[in-house]
Amino acid sequence: MVYSIIKWILRAWPFLVPAMIVLLHQYTSTLPCHFQWMCWSNQTIDKYLSFGLNISGGLLVIYSIDSNLGLFKKGNLLTLLKNWMKSFPMIKGEPLIIAAQPCHSVSTAIPGRIELTKPPESIEELYRYTQEQISLLRKDLKNERRNRDEVLNKITNEWSTKHSLLNKSISEINEQLKSVAIGGVKLQVLGVLLVTYGSYVGLSA
Repeated sequence: MVYSIIKWILRAWPFLVPAMIVLLHQYTSTLPCHFQWMCWSNQTIDKYLSFGLNISGGLLVIYSIDSNLGLFKKGNLLTLLKNWMKSFPMIKGEPLIIAAQPCHSVSTAIPGRIELTKPPESIEELYRYTQEQISLLRKDLKNERRNRDEVLNKITNEWSTKHSLLNKSISEINEQLKSVAIGGVKLQVLGVLLVTYGSYVGLSA
Protein backbone atom coordinates (compact mmCIF):
# COMPACT_ATOMS: atom_id res chain seq x y z
CA MET A 1 0.00 0.00 0.00
CA VAL A 2 2.81 2.41 0.90
CA TYR A 3 4.67 1.54 -2.30
CA SER A 4 1.55 2.29 -4.36
CA ILE A 5 1.15 5.67 -2.67
CA ILE A 6 4.82 6.54 -3.28
CA LYS A 7 4.50 5.45 -6.91
CA TRP A 8 1.37 7.58 -7.28
CA ILE A 9 3.14 10.61 -5.83
CA LEU A 10 6.19 10.15 -8.07
CA ARG A 11 3.96 10.25 -11.14
CA ALA A 12 3.73 14.00 -10.53
CA TRP A 13 7.49 14.46 -10.98
CA PRO A 14 7.07 17.41 -13.40
CA PHE A 15 5.65 19.37 -10.47
CA LEU A 16 7.75 17.78 -7.72
CA VAL A 17 11.10 18.68 -9.31
CA PRO A 18 10.34 22.44 -9.56
CA ALA A 19 8.85 22.38 -6.04
CA MET A 20 12.09 20.84 -4.70
CA ILE A 21 14.14 23.46 -6.56
CA VAL A 22 12.01 26.26 -5.10
CA LEU A 23 12.29 24.88 -1.55
CA LEU A 24 16.03 24.29 -1.86
CA HIS A 25 16.57 27.79 -3.25
CA GLN A 26 14.52 29.47 -0.54
CA TYR A 27 16.23 27.41 2.16
CA THR A 28 19.81 28.03 0.97
CA SER A 29 19.16 31.78 0.64
CA THR A 30 18.65 31.99 4.42
CA LEU A 31 21.72 29.98 5.44
CA PRO A 32 24.65 31.82 7.01
CA CYS A 33 28.01 31.84 5.29
CA HIS A 34 30.66 29.84 7.19
CA PHE A 35 33.46 30.16 4.64
CA GLN A 36 34.23 33.64 3.41
CA TRP A 37 35.78 32.53 0.12
CA MET A 38 32.65 30.56 -0.76
CA CYS A 39 30.18 33.31 0.12
CA TRP A 40 28.12 34.67 -2.76
CA SER A 41 25.46 37.29 -2.47
CA ASN A 42 21.86 36.24 -2.94
CA GLN A 43 21.67 38.48 -5.97
CA THR A 44 24.56 36.65 -7.66
CA ILE A 45 23.09 33.25 -6.81
CA ASP A 46 19.69 34.29 -8.17
CA LYS A 47 21.28 35.55 -11.38
CA TYR A 48 23.09 32.27 -12.09
CA LEU A 49 20.13 30.20 -10.96
CA SER A 50 17.81 32.13 -13.27
CA PHE A 51 20.18 31.61 -16.19
CA GLY A 52 20.53 27.87 -15.46
CA LEU A 53 16.79 27.29 -15.05
CA ASN A 54 15.95 29.16 -18.26
CA ILE A 55 18.52 27.21 -20.25
CA SER A 56 17.48 23.86 -18.72
CA GLY A 57 13.77 24.50 -19.25
CA GLY A 58 14.26 25.61 -22.83
CA LEU A 59 16.41 22.56 -23.62
CA LEU A 60 13.80 20.23 -22.11
CA VAL A 61 11.05 21.74 -24.28
CA ILE A 62 13.24 21.50 -27.39
CA TYR A 63 14.15 17.90 -26.56
CA SER A 64 10.47 17.01 -26.15
CA ILE A 65 9.57 18.57 -29.51
CA ASP A 66 12.53 16.83 -31.14
CA SER A 67 11.44 13.46 -29.72
CA ASN A 68 7.88 13.96 -30.99
CA LEU A 69 9.19 14.73 -34.48
CA GLY A 70 11.27 11.58 -34.36
CA LEU A 71 8.23 9.48 -33.49
CA PHE A 72 6.01 10.65 -36.32
CA LYS A 73 8.31 11.92 -39.07
CA LYS A 74 11.36 9.72 -38.49
CA GLY A 75 13.51 12.82 -38.18
CA ASN A 76 14.50 15.56 -35.79
CA LEU A 77 15.07 19.29 -35.64
CA LEU A 78 18.57 18.90 -37.09
CA THR A 79 17.11 17.08 -40.10
CA LEU A 80 14.54 19.85 -40.58
CA LEU A 81 17.31 22.46 -40.41
CA LYS A 82 19.41 20.60 -43.01
CA ASN A 83 16.42 20.27 -45.34
CA TRP A 84 15.63 23.96 -44.93
CA MET A 85 19.22 24.94 -45.76
CA LYS A 86 19.27 22.62 -48.78
CA SER A 87 16.09 24.26 -50.11
CA PHE A 88 17.84 27.63 -50.42
CA PRO A 89 17.00 28.95 -53.93
CA MET A 90 20.64 29.78 -54.78
CA ILE A 91 21.76 26.21 -54.21
CA LYS A 92 21.57 24.14 -57.37
CA GLY A 93 19.90 20.82 -56.97
CA GLU A 94 21.35 17.56 -58.14
CA PRO A 95 20.81 16.81 -61.84
CA LEU A 96 17.78 14.71 -62.58
CA ILE A 97 18.71 11.41 -64.17
CA ILE A 98 16.04 9.51 -66.06
CA ALA A 99 16.89 5.90 -66.73
CA ALA A 100 14.81 3.84 -69.11
CA GLN A 101 13.83 0.44 -67.88
CA PRO A 102 13.38 -2.48 -70.28
CA CYS A 103 9.78 -3.41 -70.87
CA HIS A 104 8.80 -6.99 -70.14
CA SER A 105 5.70 -8.54 -71.59
CA VAL A 106 4.19 -11.57 -69.93
CA SER A 107 1.47 -13.56 -71.57
CA THR A 108 -0.39 -16.56 -70.27
CA ALA A 109 -2.21 -19.19 -72.19
CA ILE A 110 -4.93 -21.44 -70.93
CA PRO A 111 -3.99 -25.03 -71.66
CA GLY A 112 -6.42 -26.81 -73.89
CA ARG A 113 -7.01 -30.46 -74.41
CA ILE A 114 -7.79 -32.06 -77.75
CA GLU A 115 -9.28 -35.52 -77.89
CA LEU A 116 -9.16 -37.26 -81.22
CA THR A 117 -11.83 -39.87 -81.39
CA LYS A 118 -13.67 -41.55 -84.17
CA PRO A 119 -17.44 -41.60 -84.28
CA PRO A 120 -18.90 -44.52 -82.37
CA GLU A 121 -20.13 -47.26 -84.65
CA SER A 122 -21.91 -49.41 -82.09
CA ILE A 123 -23.80 -49.18 -78.82
CA GLU A 124 -20.77 -50.44 -76.91
CA GLU A 125 -18.50 -47.82 -78.45
CA LEU A 126 -21.09 -45.11 -77.79
CA TYR A 127 -21.34 -46.17 -74.15
CA ARG A 128 -17.57 -46.28 -73.77
CA TYR A 129 -17.27 -42.88 -75.46
CA THR A 130 -19.88 -41.44 -73.13
CA GLN A 131 -18.08 -42.79 -70.06
CA GLU A 132 -14.77 -41.30 -71.23
CA GLN A 133 -16.37 -37.89 -71.74
CA ILE A 134 -17.94 -38.07 -68.28
CA SER A 135 -14.55 -38.96 -66.76
CA LEU A 136 -12.89 -36.06 -68.60
CA LEU A 137 -15.61 -33.73 -67.41
CA ARG A 138 -15.16 -34.85 -63.80
CA LYS A 139 -11.42 -34.39 -64.08
CA ASP A 140 -11.86 -30.87 -65.47
CA LEU A 141 -14.29 -29.99 -62.70
CA LYS A 142 -11.88 -31.35 -60.10
CA ASN A 143 -8.98 -29.32 -61.52
CA GLU A 144 -11.13 -26.21 -61.67
CA ARG A 145 -12.21 -26.68 -58.04
CA ARG A 146 -8.59 -27.18 -56.97
CA ASN A 147 -7.47 -24.04 -58.82
CA ARG A 148 -10.32 -22.08 -57.29
CA ASP A 149 -9.42 -23.29 -53.80
CA GLU A 150 -5.78 -22.32 -54.35
CA VAL A 151 -6.80 -18.81 -55.42
CA LEU A 152 -9.12 -18.44 -52.44
CA ASN A 153 -6.41 -19.65 -50.05
CA LYS A 154 -3.92 -17.21 -51.54
CA ILE A 155 -6.38 -14.31 -51.21
CA THR A 156 -7.19 -15.35 -47.64
CA ASN A 157 -3.50 -15.54 -46.69
CA GLU A 158 -2.80 -12.13 -48.24
CA TRP A 159 -5.75 -10.61 -46.42
CA SER A 160 -4.64 -12.16 -43.11
CA THR A 161 -1.12 -10.79 -43.62
CA LYS A 162 -2.41 -7.30 -44.42
CA HIS A 163 -4.78 -7.47 -41.46
CA SER A 164 -1.92 -8.41 -39.13
CA LEU A 165 0.26 -5.59 -40.49
CA LEU A 166 -2.62 -3.14 -40.06
CA ASN A 167 -3.15 -4.22 -36.45
CA LYS A 168 0.59 -3.89 -35.81
CA SER A 169 0.62 -0.40 -37.31
CA ILE A 170 -2.36 0.64 -35.19
CA SER A 171 -0.66 -0.69 -32.06
CA GLU A 172 2.54 1.21 -32.89
CA ILE A 173 0.57 4.42 -33.47
CA ASN A 174 -1.24 3.95 -30.16
CA GLU A 175 2.07 3.47 -28.36
CA GLN A 176 3.51 6.56 -30.04
CA LEU A 177 0.48 8.64 -29.12
CA LYS A 178 0.66 7.36 -25.55
CA SER A 179 4.37 8.20 -25.40
CA VAL A 180 3.72 11.73 -26.67
CA ALA A 181 0.70 12.27 -24.42
CA ILE A 182 2.49 11.09 -21.27
CA GLY A 183 6.24 11.51 -21.68
CA GLY A 184 6.36 14.48 -24.04
CA VAL A 185 3.80 16.60 -22.22
CA LYS A 186 5.43 15.95 -18.85
CA LEU A 187 8.81 17.10 -20.15
CA GLN A 188 7.23 20.22 -21.63
CA VAL A 189 5.42 20.99 -18.36
CA LEU A 190 8.67 20.59 -16.44
CA GLY A 191 10.50 22.83 -18.90
CA VAL A 192 7.84 25.55 -18.72
CA LEU A 193 7.84 25.49 -14.92
CA LEU A 194 11.63 25.77 -14.80
CA VAL A 195 11.59 28.69 -17.22
CA THR A 196 8.82 30.37 -15.25
CA TYR A 197 10.61 30.13 -11.92
CA GLY A 198 13.89 31.08 -13.54
CA SER A 199 12.26 34.21 -14.95
CA TYR A 200 10.77 35.03 -11.54
CA VAL A 201 14.16 34.63 -9.84
CA GLY A 202 15.77 36.79 -12.54
CA LEU A 203 13.24 39.58 -12.00
CA SER A 204 13.66 39.53 -8.24
CA ALA A 205 17.46 39.46 -8.41
